[in-house]
Amino acid sequence: MFAFYMTPTFDFPVRIRCRETGDVLQAWKDSPQGYLNLPSTDKTRHLVFEFDNSQSLLTLGSVSFEIRVIPDPARGVREEEIDPIEKKVQTLFETMQTLRKLQELIRYDQKEHRTLVEHANVRVHWCSIMQVVSFVAAAGGQLWLLRRFVEKRRTL
Repeated sequence: MFAFYMTPTFDFPVRIRCRETGDVLQAWKDSPQGYLNLPSTDKTRHLVFEFDNSQSLLTLGSVSFEIRVIPDPARGVREEEIDPIEKKVQTLFETMQTLRKLQELIRYDQKEHRTLVEHANVRVHWCSIMQVVSFVAAAGGQLWLLRRFVEKRRTL
């Protein structure tokens, strides 16, 4: 199984292709997330995972991906030979995999949100410091002008 998640503000193309034949097995163009389950086979596969970030010279982006090998219990067995309990277990397994993918997506989104909030808090902190400094400077200037206005001048 292959799954990826990237920053939703800037998507770039992701492709999976077979190295021997050059066939594109799956491609995503405008999606910040995706996954692909490949069925088990008897032959060895050499896959190429391509993340095309040629458009992101000045844009910061992050990509998280995972490749897991999950044995297929139905490999080499005909559909009518599978026990009904095994079918339900397979359905439960697929549901659990879907939930895991959803959990990973939520975790990634929360990480991005937390990073955004931390950056915003730093900016708010510096703006507050600048406001306090400008208020102190304005108060000092007003006191100086008031003292200059009130003080008596003697001229001959």
